[in-house]
Amino acid sequence: MKQKYSSAETSLCIVNKVYTHYTFASGSNVLDYGGGKYDLNTRFMKERGVDVSVYDKFNRSEDHNARVLRAARQRRPDYVVCSNVLNVIMEDEVVDGILEDMASFGSRTIIAVYEGDRTGTGRETSKGYQRNAKLAAYIPMVEKHFDIISKRGGMLECLPR
Repeated sequence: MKQKYSSAETSLCIVNKVYTHYTFASGSNVLDYGGGKYDLNTRFMKERGVDVSVYDKFNRSEDHNARVLRAARQRRPDYVVCSNVLNVIMEDEVVDGILEDMASFGSRTIIAVYEGDRTGTGRETSKGYQRNAKLAAYIPMVEKHFDIISKRGGMLECLPR
C-alpha cells in the first residue's frame, strides 16, 4: 500500500532519543529503519563503538537502501531501531508492513514515536502527517509481530515472535 503523505520532509537533524537513552552494547550493529537523511545518529553511535546503518526509502538512494538491506539479511543486526517513523504514517496497513519487515530480521527492536499533541487525532502537517497518538496506541499493532519486553522512556523494546 502506498502512503498518502510522503515521509521525506519529516527527517530531522538531531540525535534521536533512542540513541541517547538506550544502552547499546559496544561492538554491536544497528539497522536504523527509517533513519532519515542525516548521519548524526550514525556518527554519535560510532563514537560509542556501535555501528549504525540507515535504511530510509524516502531519504536514501535505492542503491544505498539495497546495500544496507542486503548486509542486514546476510548478517543479522543486533538491534533494529525505528524512531519517530510510525507516527508520521497515516495508514495502519503501511505501519503493519513496516513492523512485519522489521520483525523479519529476527533482532531485538527498539521502537520510539513522537506523540505530537497526544490527542489520537491524526492530521496533515506542513511536513507531511502526524498521528498524534500516545505510545500505548501502537502496542496492538506492535504485538502482532513482536513480544514487548519493556515499555520505558517512551520506547518499546521488543523481540520478534
